[in-house]
Amino acid sequence: MVSNIALKPLRDMEMAEKLNAMNLDMEDAEAQREIDQRMRNLQEQQELEEMMRIKKEAEESCLVATKDHLLEFLRDHPDASYNEWIEDLHPENAHAGTLLEGLSKTIDHRFYVDESDHRRLWNDNLHTYSDPNSKGRAFVAARAKQMKDNGDYVDAEDLLSGGGDNFASGAAETNEGNTDGFDLINFD
Repeated sequence: MVSNIALKPLRDMEMAEKLNAMNLDMEDAEAQREIDQRMRNLQEQQELEEMMRIKKEAEESCLVATKDHLLEFLRDHPDASYNEWIEDLHPENAHAGTLLEGLSKTIDHRFYVDESDHRRLWNDNLHTYSDPNSKGRAFVAARAKQMKDNGDYVDAEDLLSGGGDNFASGAAETNEGNTDGFDLINFD
C-alpha cells in the first residue's frame, strides 16, 4: 500500500485544483454580477433617455398647440389682453373673486414668471393680426407677484381683520372687542 506521505503531494495537488476551480467559479460569478449590473445600468440609461425624448416631444407638441390657439385667438380677438387669452386657453387657471363681487379674475401667477412659455409666445406676437395703425398689444413683463391689468400689484388685504380703508358696503358697526368699530359681516 502506498503510504500517506507519498499520497500527500497528490492530495495537495487535487486540493489546489479544487481551490483553483472554486476561485475561478467565484471570479466568474463576480464577473457575471458586474456584467449584469452594467447591463441593468445601461438599460436604465436607455429607458431614461427614451422617457426624456418622449417628454421633449410632448412639450414641443403642447407648445405648438398653445401657439396655434394663440394665433387663432388673436385672429378672432385682435384687441384682446393676455389675461383674456389665458382665461380662454386655461379657464381653470383664471380664478374669480368669490369673496367680493366686482373683482376681475386673477390669473395663476405661473403664467407671469420669466420661464413662462405662454408669456413668451404672447410677447412674440404683440402685433400679429393687430391693426397696422395700432400700437399693438401690451407687453407682459415677467414678475413674481400678481399684477392687475392696469399695472398695480395685487396685495390682498386681510378683509376679515378689518384692515384697509375701504370696508365692504353695508358693514355694520359694532362695539364688541373691535376698536375700529366695524363688523365686515352684515346680516340685514
